[in-house]
Amino acid sequence: VGPAAHTLLLELDEPLQRQPLAAALDALVAQHDALRLRIGRDEIGWTQQYGEAAGAAPLRWHDLADFAPEAQEQAVAAATARVAAELTPDVAPLLRAVAFDLGAGRPSRLLLAVHPLAADAASWPVLLEDLLLAYRQASAGQALQLPLKTASLRQWGQA
Repeated sequence: VGPAAHTLLLELDEPLQRQPLAAALDALVAQHDALRLRIGRDEIGWTQQYGEAAGAAPLRWHDLADFAPEAQEQAVAAATARVAAELTPDVAPLLRAVAFDLGAGRPSRLLLAVHPLAADAASWPVLLEDLLLAYRQASAGQALQLPLKTASLRQWGQA
């Protein structure tokens, strides 16, 4: 399976909107080639391919509003462990997202998990900035337009 996933659990001031979040995650996967990698091994050796970008970002939604706060924390911890364990390099995309609705008056949470072959600590600020931009655009009903790509992993590998 390889190294454990990099996970980040965000606590948000405002409730998350499902459709804009799904659109923003899809835009993020389309923008960052490394998130669409599939790496496997066959009888010849290691192979690397890119998965499709359209509709690729898996998003799970957990409504925990009716749970007691302690049970909410346990459910979030269990989902985090489950998502981190399921990320394998042979299944694209190498990103998973889980949104947690904790009920009125409680902040929403968003769990992001990325396989270490697709991102490192230096990648997180770029990924989060692009995700936030796409989410704001989708929430406002705007067309999603992320900054121009620099040299992508795909271009770098081909060179």
